[in-house]
Amino acid sequence: MQQGVEAGNRDISFDQIIPTNQIGNLYVAMQGNGSNANERVIIVATEDGTEVKINGSLVSLPVNGASGAAKVNVLNKGDYAIVAGSNYGSTKFMRIETTKNAYVTQKLYGGGVTTSNFMLLPPLTCNGQTIIDNIPNALRIGTTNYGSNSRLYLLTRTIMINSTKVYVSGTQLSPIAARTYTVAPDWTMLVYNLSHGNVKVESNGTIQGQILGVNNDVGYGNYFAGFGIAPPMNVEVDFKRFDNVCTGDTGSSLLKPIAMNFTGTIEWFRNDVLIENAHNSTYKIPDDDTEPAEYRMVLTMPDGCSYYTETIKTVKCPCSKKPNNNVGVLYPGIVGVSTTDNVDKIWPNNVNNAFISLKSNDKGLVITRIPDPETSIISPIEGMIVYDTDDNCYKLFDGSVWKCLRKKCYDYDN
Repeated sequence: MQQGVEAGNRDISFDQIIPTNQIGNLYVAMQGNGSNANERVIIVATEDGTEVKINGSLVSLPVNGASGAAKVNVLNKGDYAIVAGSNYGSTKFMRIETTKNAYVTQKLYGGGVTTSNFMLLPPLTCNGQTIIDNIPNALRIGTTNYGSNSRLYLLTRTIMINSTKVYVSGTQLSPIAARTYTVAPDWTMLVYNLSHGNVKVESNGTIQGQILGVNNDVGYGNYFAGFGIAPPMNVEVDFKRFDNVCTGDTGSSLLKPIAMNFTGTIEWFRNDVLIENAHNSTYKIPDDDTEPAEYRMVLTMPDGCSYYTETIKTVKCPCSKKPNNNVGVLYPGIVGVSTTDNVDKIWPNNVNNAFISLKSNDKGLVITRIPDPETSIISPIEGMIVYDTDDNCYKLFDGSVWKCLRKKCYDYDN
């Protein structure tokens, strides 16, 4: 891994491999001791259509290359984007939010560019560890001690802040009062000056700790805790057709999470937009919801933690039912209108049950076109059909109201 300058010195970095079911879409990075020009954040998308917010704002980022690369608003699967260190600001932290799960890696430096470090960040999650007890001799590498500029950055659930305690060799530390920040909804960052010894952190809620050590140009860092596994919330679909989740015009589908052993506030989203009054554990796609879309459910627990179901995509499905051929006695047609020269000798007699039969190679039937028949036609008759030029549909008067004629997949068995 190059230093960021053309020099003979090199560092090597490596980290553990994390499966995608343990990453998330909300991260907080804390800046090391390097300059904004050298300390950067790298985001790797795992799904198409991933939008990125930095410190709460949508941004365009250089993608798949150096800082001079073209900037994009949306990342696709496998794209990586580089976030400049200038986004840390005076608070020395950066909040990264993505609309879909992504990997986030942070590059750290010492005082200059001569020693750097790579860290794969864990997401902010309600499912991580509540205790860190595995950091012996936190400020020492070999015989080298790291001192006054070394810090412990601790992320804790705000609701659990009073139960969060840090110890060095058994002595409890107090955070730096001026370095306490609200870094995200329900999350607070506490900063501690570290002394030599074994570090332990405990809390009643999920915590995430990062140690940054500095000795002149030498810098190092690591994360402890994090990478919790969220409980699976798969969605079962009733009334599928052709093994697809269909839109309302070809048969409604019912969405329901599998084995949801939680209690909390339920919200359903369509294309990431909240569906009003959809707070039950199941959601029936309405008949008039005729366009393909993406659905998911969000469950917010009493402690503020939110869990997301998998995303369910709907498609337009064809009708899977055979037509009803039981139409009774067949009668030959009598009246026919045709613009073709090649007409069957017995036509229209071979068109059963037709009062009028039409035939043409390049002509069509145009029925009455009228805007808003509800007010235009004063005394409609049951069975009347017109084409509504406002609603762009054929409408039938059923004796009481006008209704658009829509394709419907009827279940003749029932």
